[in-house]
Amino acid sequence: MTLEQINDILSHYSIGSADSFAELPSTTSGNTSYLVSTSDDDYVLRTLVRQSPEGATAELRIQQILNKNGVTTPLYIESRDGKVVVSAYEQHFVLSRRIPGSRQAEDTLRLAQDIGTILAKMHKYLGDLQLPQNRQQWFNPINAEDQLSRYVGPDKEFIEAKTHEYSSILDKHLPLALTHGDLHTNNIFSSDDRVTAVFDFESAEYTVRILDIARLYLTYIKVTDLEQQKVIAAILDGYNGEAELPLTHKEMSELTNAFVYVALVSSVSIYNHGNISSSAQYLEIAKQLIDTH
Repeated sequence: MTLEQINDILSHYSIGSADSFAELPSTTSGNTSYLVSTSDDDYVLRTLVRQSPEGATAELRIQQILNKNGVTTPLYIESRDGKVVVSAYEQHFVLSRRIPGSRQAEDTLRLAQDIGTILAKMHKYLGDLQLPQNRQQWFNPINAEDQLSRYVGPDKEFIEAKTHEYSSILDKHLPLALTHGDLHTNNIFSSDDRVTAVFDFESAEYTVRILDIARLYLTYIKVTDLEQQKVIAAILDGYNGEAELPLTHKEMSELTNAFVYVALVSSVSIYNHGNISSSAQYLEIAKQLIDTH
């Protein structure tokens, strides 16, 4: 992108022209984002790669609900013609004001507990809000099957068999919620062991709520040396202290099955997105859980 192109896109909004811009680090979602500075404020301009314009429009509703209830997220700015998504240069774009902050340097049990609290708040405030299906909904069985069909990494037959076996977690009539789907420390800002902002709702889906807890737990233990049992205890303590419905006995009995399913699906999807090392970590976690369960 050039500054001229950036300003052409910004011309669709009721804001000033950009003085400068810088490309932000990419994520596994494949989106390219730009930090855009104008005379009055800084903004984040993001391309949509795997998220559809319909999905981004639905995401704005999530953002509005959460911000109204004290959970800070980016808020997509509507263009002059009332659209969330602007199309230009054969791409789709969304724009939001930059949220100041960063990820704290150290992952702690107190932070794990607070993320659990934030997760419960999201499940509570978003209720049964429905979203259109999209390719970023990791744990949707249609997407999981599609990812498996394209997977060329190690242990494919093992992963296929176990994914089909543990996908039964979706059919056990467990409590549902509008899940974030990818909540972990790379998708939050935090300070002093408290979450200050939550990002990236592309994977949001109305599904079994403990899959959200599983995703959070698995990503947390993957990047920290903290004792695993203490991590899950902290997450559950935060979640149950805020949830309208604390985790049921049946959900607790199915947590390990949720961990396995999420680990397997994550391993395949992340491999297909090019992160071979992280994929191997998730696969190893799944094997260990299966061996000890």
